[in-house]
Amino acid sequence: MAANRSVDHLAERFPALEAIDQLELLIDIPGLSWQLFTTPNCAPCQDIKRKLPLWAYDFLPSSRCFSIDLAVLPQACSAFQVLSAPTLIVCLDGQEIARQVRYVNFSLLREQLARPLALWQASLSATGG
Repeated sequence: MAANRSVDHLAERFPALEAIDQLELLIDIPGLSWQLFTTPNCAPCQDIKRKLPLWAYDFLPSSRCFSIDLAVLPQACSAFQVLSAPTLIVCLDGQEIARQVRYVNFSLLREQLARPLALWQASLSATGG
Protein backbone atom coordinates (compact mmCIF):
# COMPACT_ATOMS: atom_id res chain seq x y z
CA MET A 1 0.00 0.00 0.00
CA ALA A 2 2.73 2.51 0.92
CA ALA A 3 4.49 1.83 -2.38
CA ASN A 4 1.30 2.65 -4.31
CA ARG A 5 0.90 5.93 -2.44
CA SER A 6 4.48 6.94 -3.25
CA VAL A 7 3.97 6.10 -6.93
CA ASP A 8 0.72 8.09 -6.93
CA HIS A 9 2.48 11.00 -5.24
CA LEU A 10 5.23 10.96 -7.87
CA ALA A 11 2.70 10.72 -10.68
CA GLU A 12 1.35 14.09 -9.54
CA ARG A 13 4.81 15.49 -10.33
CA PHE A 14 4.49 14.28 -13.96
CA PRO A 15 2.26 16.86 -15.66
CA ALA A 16 0.86 16.33 -19.12
CA LEU A 17 1.48 19.35 -21.32
CA GLU A 18 -1.65 20.23 -23.26
CA ALA A 19 -1.01 23.64 -24.84
CA ILE A 20 1.56 24.78 -27.38
CA ASP A 21 2.77 27.61 -25.12
CA GLN A 22 3.63 25.02 -22.45
CA LEU A 23 6.20 23.48 -24.81
CA GLU A 24 8.33 26.60 -24.42
CA LEU A 25 8.65 25.76 -20.72
CA LEU A 26 10.66 22.67 -21.61
CA ILE A 27 13.50 24.67 -23.13
CA ASP A 28 14.70 26.51 -20.02
CA ILE A 29 14.06 24.06 -17.20
CA PRO A 30 16.92 24.13 -14.70
CA GLY A 31 18.34 20.83 -13.50
CA LEU A 32 17.44 17.40 -14.83
CA SER A 33 14.22 17.03 -16.81
CA TRP A 34 12.63 14.06 -18.54
CA GLN A 35 10.32 14.64 -21.51
CA LEU A 36 8.27 11.66 -22.62
CA PHE A 37 6.52 11.94 -26.00
CA THR A 38 3.64 9.47 -26.35
CA THR A 39 0.60 8.55 -28.43
CA PRO A 40 -2.73 7.31 -27.03
CA ASN A 41 -2.73 3.74 -28.37
CA CYS A 42 0.94 3.02 -27.68
CA ALA A 43 1.30 0.29 -25.04
CA PRO A 44 5.05 0.86 -24.50
CA CYS A 45 4.32 4.57 -24.03
CA GLN A 46 1.87 3.86 -21.25
CA ASP A 47 4.27 1.42 -19.58
CA ILE A 48 7.12 3.94 -19.60
CA LYS A 49 4.78 6.71 -18.48
CA ARG A 50 3.85 4.62 -15.45
CA LYS A 51 7.47 3.79 -14.52
CA LEU A 52 9.27 7.02 -15.37
CA PRO A 53 8.35 9.21 -12.35
CA LEU A 54 9.60 6.65 -9.85
CA TRP A 55 12.72 5.87 -11.86
CA ALA A 56 13.55 9.56 -12.36
CA TYR A 57 13.01 10.26 -8.66
CA ASP A 58 15.35 7.40 -7.74
CA PHE A 59 17.94 8.76 -10.14
CA LEU A 60 17.77 12.36 -8.88
CA PRO A 61 14.95 13.40 -6.51
CA SER A 62 14.83 16.94 -7.90
CA SER A 63 14.19 15.64 -11.44
CA ARG A 64 11.15 16.94 -13.28
CA CYS A 65 9.12 14.80 -15.67
CA PHE A 66 6.78 15.94 -18.42
CA SER A 67 4.43 13.98 -20.64
CA ILE A 68 3.59 15.21 -24.13
CA ASP A 69 0.78 13.44 -26.01
CA LEU A 70 1.55 13.86 -29.70
CA ALA A 71 -2.14 13.47 -30.57
CA VAL A 72 -2.89 16.55 -28.44
CA LEU A 73 0.23 18.53 -29.41
CA PRO A 74 1.34 17.39 -32.89
CA GLN A 75 3.48 20.55 -33.11
CA ALA A 76 5.84 18.91 -30.62
CA CYS A 77 6.99 16.52 -33.36
CA SER A 78 8.70 19.27 -35.32
CA ALA A 79 9.67 21.38 -32.32
CA PHE A 80 11.59 18.50 -30.71
CA GLN A 81 12.35 16.39 -33.82
CA VAL A 82 10.26 13.48 -32.55
CA LEU A 83 9.64 10.91 -35.28
CA SER A 84 8.10 8.02 -33.33
CA ALA A 85 6.66 7.12 -29.97
CA PRO A 86 7.68 6.62 -27.33
CA THR A 87 10.53 9.11 -27.39
CA LEU A 88 12.25 10.02 -24.15
CA ILE A 89 14.45 13.12 -24.10
CA VAL A 90 16.55 13.89 -21.03
CA CYS A 91 17.82 17.44 -20.57
CA LEU A 92 20.20 19.02 -18.12
CA ASP A 93 19.77 22.78 -17.66
CA GLY A 94 17.87 22.91 -20.95
CA GLN A 95 20.45 20.97 -22.99
CA GLU A 96 19.58 17.56 -24.39
CA ILE A 97 21.98 14.97 -22.99
CA ALA A 98 20.19 11.74 -23.95
CA ARG A 99 17.43 10.54 -26.24
CA GLN A 100 15.90 7.11 -26.60
CA VAL A 101 13.31 6.15 -29.17
CA ARG A 102 10.83 3.23 -29.20
CA TYR A 103 12.59 0.99 -26.70
CA VAL A 104 13.74 2.82 -23.57
CA ASN A 105 16.62 1.02 -21.87
CA PHE A 106 16.96 2.44 -18.35
CA SER A 107 20.29 0.68 -17.75
CA LEU A 108 21.80 2.28 -20.85
CA LEU A 109 20.23 5.60 -19.91
CA ARG A 110 21.86 5.44 -16.47
CA GLU A 111 25.26 4.97 -18.19
CA GLN A 112 24.58 7.83 -20.62
CA LEU A 113 23.62 10.21 -17.81
CA ALA A 114 26.32 9.32 -15.28
CA ARG A 115 29.12 11.51 -16.63
CA PRO A 116 27.15 14.66 -17.55
CA LEU A 117 25.29 14.53 -14.25
CA ALA A 118 28.51 14.05 -12.23
CA LEU A 119 30.13 17.03 -13.99
CA TRP A 120 27.02 19.14 -13.42
CA GLN A 121 26.88 18.26 -9.72
CA ALA A 122 30.62 19.00 -9.38
CA SER A 123 30.14 22.41 -11.01
CA LEU A 124 27.30 23.18 -8.59
CA SER A 125 29.51 22.24 -5.66
CA ALA A 126 32.37 24.37 -6.98
CA THR A 127 30.14 27.42 -7.39
CA GLY A 128 28.34 26.84 -4.11
CA GLY A 129 24.98 26.33 -5.87
